[in-house]
Amino acid sequence: ARVRALVAALEHADIDAIYSTQFVRTRTTAAPLAEAAGVDVTIVPAGGGSPDYVSAVAERARTEHPGGVVVIVGHSNTHGGTIAALGGPEDLGDLPDPVHDTMYILLLTEGREPRLITARYGASSER
Repeated sequence: ARVRALVAALEHADIDAIYSTQFVRTRTTAAPLAEAAGVDVTIVPAGGGSPDYVSAVAERARTEHPGGVVVIVGHSNTHGGTIAALGGPEDLGDLPDPVHDTMYILLLTEGREPRLITARYGASSER
C-alpha cells in the first residue's frame, strides 16, 4: 500500500532517474516507481559506512542528471546526509525507524538558495 501511495504522489513528477541501494527494501520501493516513470533503477552500493554511500549517490545524481528530477530511495540513516551532500540544509539526522511516510523534496535552482520541502504520503507512520 505504501509503495502505491508513493507512486501516486510522484505520478506527475516527470522523473529522470531513480537511485537505490542494493538492499531488498529499497529496491522493492524503487521498482514500481521506476516502472511507472519508465526509467531504470540505478543501484549505488551502500556498505560499511553511510558517508561513502551518501557521497557516491549525491555525486552521481549531480553529475548524471543535472537539473533533472531524481528520486533517491535511501535509508533512515542516509536521508539527512544525502540532502546535505546535494547542497541542502545541514544534516537533518536520522529518521526514526518506523517512519516510512515522509519524503524530502530538495529544489536546486541555479541562482537561488536550495529549498527543502518535507511531504508525507500514504497512511501515517508511527512516530
